[in-house]
Amino acid sequence: MSSALTAHLHRRPLVFGAAPVAGALLVLAVALPASSALATGLPDGRAYEQVSEAQKNGNEAGIVLNSGTPGIAYGSAEGNGERMVYFQVGPSGETSSGTDLYSLASRSPGGGWKSKAALPPGYGANASNFEGEEPKEFIPSADLSRFVFAAGYSFQHENPSATESYGLYRAGEGDPLNPPEAEWWLTRPAFSSFAEAMPAPGDISNSKPIAVGGSPTLSTVYFTWNATLVPEDATRAAHVTVAGGVPAGPYGFYEWKEGTLTSAAELPNGTYSPYGAVPAATQTEQPVTHSAFSLRNEVSADGSLAFFVSPQPKYAGEAASPAELYVREQTAGGPTTVLVSRDELTAGAPAPGTGSETAVTPVAVAPGATSYVYASPDGSRAYFQSMDKLAKSAPATGAGAEPEGTGPWTYEFNTATDTVIYLPGVSGQILASSKDGSRFLFTKSEKVKIGREELNERTKAYETIAETLTLPVSLEYSSDGSAPVEVASWPIPATVKATDPQQAEELLNTRATFASASSNGGTFVFDTKASLKSGAQSFNNSSAQNQVYRYEPAAAKPLACVSCAPAGTASAAASASQNGRAIADEGRRVFFATSAKLVPGAVNGVEDVYEWERTGSGSCVSEERELGCTYLLSSGASPEPTFYLDSDEAGENVFFATREGLVAGDTDNAYDVYDARVNGVPAPTALPACESACRQTGTSLSTPSLLSSGTGAAGNLAPARTAAKKPLVKPPLTRAQKLAKALKACAKGPHRKRAVCQARARRDYARTAKHKRSTSAKGRAK
Repeated sequence: MSSALTAHLHRRPLVFGAAPVAGALLVLAVALPASSALATGLPDGRAYEQVSEAQKNGNEAGIVLNSGTPGIAYGSAEGNGERMVYFQVGPSGETSSGTDLYSLASRSPGGGWKSKAALPPGYGANASNFEGEEPKEFIPSADLSRFVFAAGYSFQHENPSATESYGLYRAGEGDPLNPPEAEWWLTRPAFSSFAEAMPAPGDISNSKPIAVGGSPTLSTVYFTWNATLVPEDATRAAHVTVAGGVPAGPYGFYEWKEGTLTSAAELPNGTYSPYGAVPAATQTEQPVTHSAFSLRNEVSADGSLAFFVSPQPKYAGEAASPAELYVREQTAGGPTTVLVSRDELTAGAPAPGTGSETAVTPVAVAPGATSYVYASPDGSRAYFQSMDKLAKSAPATGAGAEPEGTGPWTYEFNTATDTVIYLPGVSGQILASSKDGSRFLFTKSEKVKIGREELNERTKAYETIAETLTLPVSLEYSSDGSAPVEVASWPIPATVKATDPQQAEELLNTRATFASASSNGGTFVFDTKASLKSGAQSFNNSSAQNQVYRYEPAAAKPLACVSCAPAGTASAAASASQNGRAIADEGRRVFFATSAKLVPGAVNGVEDVYEWERTGSGSCVSEERELGCTYLLSSGASPEPTFYLDSDEAGENVFFATREGLVAGDTDNAYDVYDARVNGVPAPTALPACESACRQTGTSLSTPSLLSSGTGAAGNLAPARTAAKKPLVKPPLTRAQKLAKALKACAKGPHRKRAVCQARARRDYARTAKHKRSTSAKGRAK
């Protein structure tokens, strides 16, 4: 869901040497600047800085544990790299209690990081209930000073401190209160009496508001919910029911702006649909990761434009009116609503919704997820599909031709002119675009005939059944309205076995491709499991192994797989950040994680974090691999995986989570968040055993080898400077982890005993008023 850099050029001597030992040779002392590549073995003059606290009360930072196995968790960096918010169970640093699943780390001007809980504790009686405090939604402001979050228990004195009272809140350094609580309760009903809301605060369970974006400072926030909160909900309220504190019925679309809540679902004629409205990309029931990809810019980067569909498509049949696409615009005279799905061939009337309950056709964007819009980050253009013939193409792409065939057809809406044009040759899912939307990457879809092999239960033999599916067949690029250009394609199998889940998944789902773009659209980065080919060019990417690609339209070799293992070596899955930034410095830097051995220095065989750098940028003087150079950013020696979290906009700060102690003070045997920072100020590192022995025997130490990329003899980390590894000691489980494990075990048991099992687990591990959070230095109560 989504923002230059103040470089502190501190120089500290790093001395390789010791006092002479009797009978030994004099040890050579070499002083190097700490920010030098020679001092750290890292590219671009980077150094490691520990971001999370050295002592975390037995908790892990930057990861989640699933049955004891570490996995990547949430992490988001400020645009200039001076702040980082990351997932961590339990308090640490300046905070001894609070809603401490998210920690906020800030860097001091002279180096060094301090952490505290990003959110305040729950209010009143709820201050001691960890399970109820857990944020269900979490959106940071651009500078990480404020956070919007949803929770099941109260965080504000006006919201009754009941067992469950779901709400949406804004809190952070920009909203201080004493005693600490959420400054703003965004879902506070705008009625004279809370009893007029459905359901009323104090009795709202199993239904949460879904925040979908806002302005950079979060002074404006958009969200959707099927509760009723404002007088404009009067007509929708007739179709909303409440049972046991759970609302059911059409959703509403809301705008909260500096303390004032209004409906954002007003139609151009000033009315509101009794059958609701939902945000155009996420709707209501899809998982929201709050990345630019999942939200598809349904709220513009500055918060001034918000796209929605009304009535809610689920209720379009009942409404006897097709769901149309709209945009809410903030103007000097106040907010206005403009129809997007308009029929330019009939004077801008609403699209008729031919043969469908929706005038806009939903596009599959991920397994089980659809979207009605892709908008440019600045909101100036919106792309949608429809089965209706709505407009002609621009003269440059067909002399104003109308759509042909059976549809659906792709259209572009310009928010400056409020006009629609047809885009010939564009179909399928738009993945990413330049800031203004003039250049974009999309998956072209076609109707493909395949044979689906199904098992005949009578004959016990497979039979091939002919079937026609609409599938993505290629990846294409469109620039300034010109005819699309094929970037890559992937083969379509002649048959797919219905009984082979992996093959069916690969064919139907795994081509969902995550992508990001530089602001000018000159470079795109995407990752996909599809086995791509680009003309005669092929890649070392086995089917169903995710890889990270870089596409630069103007380059001599536009498409490159930056994460694929070198030819003749074993490939492995890779991943770029889908919650943070995969692309930095206008595409000159790409960051990702993979267990493939891309440089000789990666000796651990598990996931490591890498940087790909364009020739002529940073440390990459000449091309060594795929138009640039590849470097390790993690040590390559940790026996446990390292996870890439995020980077700043310039790519000068790269944040990752590792269990390995990369600085001397990191001794708690737990995962920590680190920053591989250009001109960083590292803490003194512990000497590896080899160097210590060399000192004692008087053997002269050489300086680390010169920086090299994957084609060098040892990779970019100097072998003599291997970071000290932590012992593989599993930290004790926290109360929350014990609860999660116990509830998982309950779910596997007999259904009739499940409720009793769950109650016992919560009794033993969940926080209650009798088990209040410790405010001592030891953190959470055990």
